[in-house]
Amino acid sequence: MDDPPHGPQSTATGGNLDLSTLQDQVRNAILKIESSAEGKLGEVKDALEKVQNELEFKTLGARERLKDVGSRVGFSFGFFSVAYLSRLSFSLVFLMSTGYLNALSSNLAGYRNPQIQIVAPSWAKGTTTLPDIGHDMIGRITRKYLGTDYIDWFELPDHFVSFMGSVCVLFILLHPRRFLIVRRLCLIFGMLNLLRSFTVIVTSLPDASPECAKQFTKKSLGGYKDQTLEVAVVTSLRRAFLLVIDPSNHITCGDMVFSGHTCFLTLTMLVFSEYCRSYKGQNTPLLLIRCFMRLVWAVGVVAIVGTKLHYTLDVFLAILLTTTTWRVFHHAVEFDKLKNHYRILQWSEAESIIEVDERAYREFVKKNKLD
Repeated sequence: MDDPPHGPQSTATGGNLDLSTLQDQVRNAILKIESSAEGKLGEVKDALEKVQNELEFKTLGARERLKDVGSRVGFSFGFFSVAYLSRLSFSLVFLMSTGYLNALSSNLAGYRNPQIQIVAPSWAKGTTTLPDIGHDMIGRITRKYLGTDYIDWFELPDHFVSFMGSVCVLFILLHPRRFLIVRRLCLIFGMLNLLRSFTVIVTSLPDASPECAKQFTKKSLGGYKDQTLEVAVVTSLRRAFLLVIDPSNHITCGDMVFSGHTCFLTLTMLVFSEYCRSYKGQNTPLLLIRCFMRLVWAVGVVAIVGTKLHYTLDVFLAILLTTTTWRVFHHAVEFDKLKNHYRILQWSEAESIIEVDERAYREFVKKNKLD
């Protein structure tokens, strides 16, 4: 009797073996893939870390190079802090705001500018401006050499303002303490603008300029003086912007006390007197620059009086107020007891802000081997 066949059982067993082998192969393949993926991920991670390190190194190197270059010209990363930029921005906004107020008051002063004719004493009878010693002294010279009782060049003071202003801007840009100078100059100039916006309007003096006197004889020039107060104010609000943007092409009359031209010239001269100095002390070239700017300032002041743009009183008060404000400001910065009386100085000239300026200046001196 034959034995039963064993084929189906053997096939099932072989199938089980084949399935187990297949599972092992799949599992090994997955492990290899995972291992390979981990290896690749590790390589990618290492590559990314290398790139990151290289970027950090290059960034650090660029920062150090930028810091080195910046320190050679007086720049510091501290200038970009919120505390520093807020004070610098405030001083600029303060100057622009008070400049507009000054321009507005100067325009309104033109509407109130009176025309007069002196009837006594006899030596001044018939004149239309107030007696002025400066006009009399310069008039004697101009009558002898020019044939007129004043310098007949109305734009001459504007040329001095343009020259000294341009030289001052260039000087500030090249100065290692440029931001400190800008911050302080804007605050001082703003204070003077605020003061002048009050003084030019409270009392109206007859304008000394022959150009402004023409407004009373030519209707086309002086017709605006007959406008109503409401119209005058609205017109002045618009014209004040034009005066701020382009002051040389917009004449104002009646804004006598005190002289804005003299104020500006004096400020530029004081910038050179205060900051055009050597770190080590006396320096002949810098001394010559200071002397030259003082000479230009003096000639410019004489030109303001000589062209009858202002009375001598206007010029004298402008010099007095400007120099006094400048000196008080800078003395207050140096002495805490005095600075503590002015909150604006406590904030704008805080110790942390001054330290940023001083650190940048020390780095400038060190990098350029000036110590």
